[in-house]
Amino acid sequence: PGSCEPADMTGPARPAAAAAAEYSAHSSARLFFGLAAVSDYPTVRELAFLGGHAASLVVAYIQEFPGADLRLADQELGAILRDLLPLTDGRRNQHSHSELLGPVSAAVDRSLPGSLVVLRAGAGASGHLRISRLLEGMIERLAGGDPAFSARLRNLAPREYLAHRDVVVLSYPATRAGDPGVLCQLLGHTIPHLELDVAELDSAVPATHVADAVGARRLGFAYLDELLSTAASDGRAFDTRMAVVRRALAEIGYGPDLPGLLGQAWARAGADPADEAAIPPQLECVLDTARRLEPAPYLAGECADQIAPLLDLLGSGIPPAQIIGAAEDEQWPSARAILATSAVFNHAGLSRLSRFVRLPGTPGADRLLLRQRKNELVTKALELLSFGAAFEGAPV
Repeated sequence: PGSCEPADMTGPARPAAAAAAEYSAHSSARLFFGLAAVSDYPTVRELAFLGGHAASLVVAYIQEFPGADLRLADQELGAILRDLLPLTDGRRNQHSHSELLGPVSAAVDRSLPGSLVVLRAGAGASGHLRISRLLEGMIERLAGGDPAFSARLRNLAPREYLAHRDVVVLSYPATRAGDPGVLCQLLGHTIPHLELDVAELDSAVPATHVADAVGARRLGFAYLDELLSTAASDGRAFDTRMAVVRRALAEIGYGPDLPGLLGQAWARAGADPADEAAIPPQLECVLDTARRLEPAPYLAGECADQIAPLLDLLGSGIPPAQIIGAAEDEQWPSARAILATSAVFNHAGLSRLSRFVRLPGTPGADRLLLRQRKNELVTKALELLSFGAAFEGAPV
């Protein structure tokens, strides 16, 4: 970027390009701070304040360093607007994901306490973005790898910029909106990748395999069903992922019951756990890392006990949102119990909903309509659970 010496503000006027770049960054900062002032959503206010401070730092970079790279400053400002501005649509990013936010926020909070979560439906695949890493990267790029320059920029940054609550953006394909399987994907694969990022564990262990093992431990059968529904099921890569998942499930009690739960889908479940060719060479490291990231797995016996009454509710066309306890008291199920119920129902219960749906009469269309109805009931159960967590201390 050039010299680290402050610009002589008493000298001749700076070039028009620098003035235009500074004006643009000033305008962006005002836009973000204005959004922060009027938003009713805490997460949006935090994002807008961070965007405003980041744009202000670009202003300081242009003002304080005469050798500032104006093209780089413009690129960084564009990245701020591209990455943060769409996230400040509070209505879209808060209300449209109400059934997902509770369980997802609780899972993220375990690895990043106090952080805020934004869910975003987009055109790409699932993934995560930590705003703190985004902003730290901006400082390093402006500094051009110069530690002294980086320290100067940090000194120019407002305190709120460097000491803020982390904001985690989790994305998923918009085509899956309304599908409760999205929650399986977020809890069982996207968030484990985030946890690996936070923990900075051994990068030599394949992250995808660790995430799969964590997902299996965290969600049990529901994660296996999600993987079978969404992953490309051809080739050695799929067989390897499936071998990892099935080995992780076997550790927590799943095994002989899987063919019965999956029905015809069992044939797609990939290689047998005993197939040495499909087992990754670092399997024990993968499983050990997964045990550290998810020390409280969803045991098969616990799952079976919890989902039995929920399956009855779902088969009666009722959202599976409450369990009647032994003392005839109503209890809230966990999110993973609801997801496990949904997964089992996919293979053994959809036809029970035919009493509540007018079917077109062709097998493919009938199954699609029944599954859509099931998804609606499960999504409603997750919405009810979010209210229960907010007002009655329900588990998420």
